[in-house]
Amino acid sequence: MTVTGQPGGPTLVPADGFGCDQNMWRLVLPVLVERFKAVMFDSVGSDPSAWGEPANSFCATDPAMATVFARTTFLSDSRADLASVTVPALVLECAQDVSAPREVGAYVHASIPGSRLVTLAATGHCPQLSAPEAVARQIAAFAGATR
Repeated sequence: MTVTGQPGGPTLVPADGFGCDQNMWRLVLPVLVERFKAVMFDSVGSDPSAWGEPANSFCATDPAMATVFARTTFLSDSRADLASVTVPALVLECAQDVSAPREVGAYVHASIPGSRLVTLAATGHCPQLSAPEAVARQIAAFAGATR
């Protein structure tokens, strides 16, 4: 876990996707830590020692990790959990994402009471990498408005 940014500032907890690590936020974090405290963590899926594999993350395309990721993604269903989210939630999506089409963002937004949905003019499944400035701007605006 890494804590960085403004000690007295509002706290953000950017979470990486399954099998990725804090490095996914490297392009967004410099902007956010100017105003916020960021608490970064690596989930068990990104810890190579938890899996006994040499890759740093799923994003390194280790075949064994990809298999675990595929099973988890395609055989689990946590949609019912969304309704229990009680904190302000920003749902960011890219306009073009082959992994999660726009219907996914709409569903998540409709299922989390009081959430805000923002569609970025970006392509890909990781907008913090493909559109870091837009992601940082949206997170900062949302977090600043929900203080």
